[in-house]
Amino acid sequence: ALVGSWQCQVMANGVMAREQMALRPNGTFQAQVFVNGMSMSAWGRWSVQGSVIRYDYDGPPGTPSPEFVPFQMPQPNIVQTQNGTCQKVG
Repeated sequence: ALVGSWQCQVMANGVMAREQMALRPNGTFQAQVFVNGMSMSAWGRWSVQGSVIRYDYDGPPGTPSPEFVPFQMPQPNIVQTQNGTCQKVG
């Protein structure tokens, strides 16, 4: 259910950010975060343990890893986390 492309609105360090994320079936991810007119890429591996997504970052260098993100799916194609909401787009 989580594999695919997602558009997210999230709070990042107190600022609203837009994120595009691709969660691939082979367990890798690619993310692009847009905040204050700037863009940042992140990539690595992901997995699900119960209702927590684990992100193991391969880049960019210095990214704290792993990151554990508790989530809920209140309806199909919607993911809610403590920092925002994501809508599946593919």
